[in-house]
Amino acid sequence: MENESVYFSAEAERNVLGLAINNEECLKPVVELKPDVFYYENHKVIHQGLRALAEEKNSVDLVTLSHWL
Repeated sequence: MENESVYFSAEAERNVLGLAINNEECLKPVVELKPDVFYYENHKVIHQGLRALAEEKNSVDLVTLSHWL
């Protein structure tokens, strides 16, 4: 049996989510990610909010995301 290692980076996850919030072109690829690619639970919740706003065709920015949260 192979020894599997899990690698994660809080900084990388924050950068991905930040790009989705600040750059409309990056939003679609990020919301298409499965939530389990994020290790941190708070990042999964933010991803869920981004996905919900995008599905509702709402504007996605810090204000709308904060309101959704």
